[in-house]
Amino acid sequence: QLKKARIAPTKDIHLVEMEERMWYNLELDSQQFMVPGIVVVLLTIIPMMLSAMSLVKEKEIGTLEQLMVTPLKKHQLLLGKIIPFLILSYVELAIVMTVAILFFNISMNGSYLLLALLSLLYLIATIGLGIFISTFTHTQQQAMFVAWFFMVFMIIMSGFFIPIENMPKSLQGLTYLNPMRYFMFIIRDIFQKGSGIIYLWLDSTLMTGFALVIIFLAVGKFQKRVS
Repeated sequence: QLKKARIAPTKDIHLVEMEERMWYNLELDSQQFMVPGIVVVLLTIIPMMLSAMSLVKEKEIGTLEQLMVTPLKKHQLLLGKIIPFLILSYVELAIVMTVAILFFNISMNGSYLLLALLSLLYLIATIGLGIFISTFTHTQQQAMFVAWFFMVFMIIMSGFFIPIENMPKSLQGLTYLNPMRYFMFIIRDIFQKGSGIIYLWLDSTLMTGFALVIIFLAVGKFQKRVS
């Protein structure tokens, strides 16, 4: 039998067939990829815009100067501005997540707690950037236009529309200065892959570093402007 098998005609030999399977998003549903990105976009636009325009509005109507003469320190004053926006942003996150899961059937395979903690780091970065913008703008219109400029740059360079790998090499380097790049990667991995902090620690660390730098610049610029 072995001898017969060796001289069997080649037409009876079955070749190995390769079958491709997706590990994540098995049905290749574009909503599973785009909707988490929209969550990031909303968590960028609203907190940054509100924080930038809020302080500028207080400068316009004169209430900021009144707060300056109180015993509050400058970082305490800014902290009082940041906390309400954080609370509002978390309400926004809860609403957007509910809509994404219930109405768009987006699969949430990761930890809600991890998403909430990493969202805090990103919100600190975006709110801090909005406060930084408010330190060198004088009207709400200026703050709005400057904030829109930053937001358009962040969205384009985040991989939301165009994969970062498909960008020119020179532009790929600029994406490392964009905190939205890191959070876009984080939230998609949590939604689709259920990734934990062990896998997301590098992007989380870089996003944390950006948040600390922008808060430091915002506080420093604010104190210098006041003095």
